Amino acid sequence: TVSDRQRWLLSIEYPLLDHVTLYTIEPDARIGERQSGDRTAFDTRDTVLRYLNFSVWIPAGETREFYLRAASQSSMQVP
Repeated sequence: TVSDRQRWLLSIEYPLLDHVTLYTIEPDARIGERQSGDRTAFDTRDTVLRYLNFSVWIPAGETREFYLRAASQSSMQVP
C-alpha cells in the first residue's frame, strides 16, 4: 500500500537537458523506464517544478537501484 512506501523526489537541477531517462531496477529484476527532459511536455513531469524530476516510491526498509541517462545537443550538467 502507499502508506507502506516512502516518496522521494529525484530532482535534476539543470532544466536544459533535452532527454533524461530514469531506469528503475525492481527486486524481481524488472526494469522500469520513465522519460523527462526539456523536449518532453512540461505537464508530464511528476511534480510541477522548474527542474526535471521523478517521483520515486520505495517500500519502507528496502533499497532500490536507479540508473539515469542524460542526452542533450548542447553542453550539459547533471547536478
